Amino acid sequence: DTGRVLVRLAGTGTPAAAGSNNFTVSLGSTSCSVSITVQTPPVGPASYTLDGDPAACISANVQGAFIKGTSLDSNNFIQVNVNVTTPGTFSISTNTVNGYSFSASGFFTTTGEQIVTLKGAGTPAVAGLDGFTLSGNSSACTIPVTVTTGYVPVTNGDYFPLTYQSYWHYADIWNPGYTIKRDVADSVMIGNVLYKIMEEQNPVTGDNQQMYRKNGYDYYEYISIDKYTASVKYAPQIKKDLLFLKEDAVTGTAWESPQDTGLLSISGQPVVLKYTFRCTAANVGKTIQGKSYQNVIVIQVRPQVRSLTDVWSETGEITDLYYAKGVGLIYAYYTNVGFIKLHWELGSYMVN
Repeated sequence: DTGRVLVRLAGTGTPAAAGSNNFTVSLGSTSCSVSITVQTPPVGPASYTLDGDPAACISANVQGAFIKGTSLDSNNFIQVNVNVTTPGTFSISTNTVNGYSFSASGFFTTTGEQIVTLKGAGTPAVAGLDGFTLSGNSSACTIPVTVTTGYVPVTNGDYFPLTYQSYWHYADIWNPGYTIKRDVADSVMIGNVLYKIMEEQNPVTGDNQQMYRKNGYDYYEYISIDKYTASVKYAPQIKKDLLFLKEDAVTGTAWESPQDTGLLSISGQPVVLKYTFRCTAANVGKTIQGKSYQNVIVIQVRPQVRSLTDVWSETGEITDLYYAKGVGLIYAYYTNVGFIKLHWELGSYMVN
């Protein structure tokens, strides 16, 4: 697309000496400079203690979807807290359990509380709960990891299943290594309408609860109306029913959210907001994280705003949402004026 786009350049090689290195980044006839500082590694082994030693690791963070028969990749890792008393080199690893393990090495440049990321390697052989012992220096602690069966064939025909104890785990592509977990855990009555509660564990934005319902072919979410835009935020928040998916939609099907006039944004100015939903593809195939899905509906969401007297204006935000029949949301991609802000891909799931 046109406009400003963020590009990530992967680093290669090994720094030979400490100091400041200046790089020139080129694209066509344009270029810019970047300075990177290389540190001098400490000499000798570090002294440190794993938080939780010698029992369970304290505040340990397991990230990624661990699936039976699927090799671990860069999204599978463990983060642990350590207390460093003497800077220096370190090596922390786990035992091999069920065909896979974790390890990390490097050096601590300062003392105090720090986080170490242990990368996973190998392939889980069977589903279940695996217990690992992390060992480093003369310190150790334990941590559990759950392996799932991954794809489970289902007979549910919904494009956004709301059955209890169903769950979905998404790889956060824009924040590598993080996993977003969703599960249908409860229900609640709002007015005279029953909504299913979907609990979301999100290491980037924080944990939250979302409320959904289905009526015929239509799916609704009870949300703050400014959820799908960063261009305007209302104070106080206004929550309403939003139609976000039509499972009978065909390519070109479109609808708009209701307009709310006179609402005050955080800036104190009255701003009117609406969303345009459009089905950009229906009954198509989509491959996500190595798995192929059929009967996929693609819904694109575009916010528009205006003052009480002006015409509608696009905010420049676009959200593309892919829903697979019998599975649910498999892919989410959100950009703001060309900049990627969210990119999820479904890893493992189970629909009851």
